[in-house]
Amino acid sequence: MPADWTRRLDFSKIAFPTDSVSIGRIRRIEPDVVDEDDVRVEDSTLRAAISHEVAVAVEAFRTAQGHSPTTDGLEQRGHNLEVLNEVYVLYGLSAGMHQTDQLLREIESQAAAQARSRGGRS
Repeated sequence: MPADWTRRLDFSKIAFPTDSVSIGRIRRIEPDVVDEDDVRVEDSTLRAAISHEVAVAVEAFRTAQGHSPTTDGLEQRGHNLEVLNEVYVLYGLSAGMHQTDQLLREIESQAAAQARSRGGRS
């Protein structure tokens, strides 16, 4: 069961960079993921990217709620940045590491704003 704070984090209100990826783009970049009957996102690099984006948002939300950043969370940010940079560049969402870092900061900003609107740190 998710912790109380995760139930209050509304992922649908966060504009994730991967939200703009179309089926057509998936078809062109990872043609094996799309066949005549199905789109298997779980087999694509997007699946990993989505998980890493969510992890970035959760850590930012927790921190803004007043929880100390976890050691794992601090170490994970660098890993998330590397993985997301690879996928974002592949999908044309970013030109490189600097832009990817800016995109992650935007995810963090949106998650932190949600936390503050729910009584977290200002």
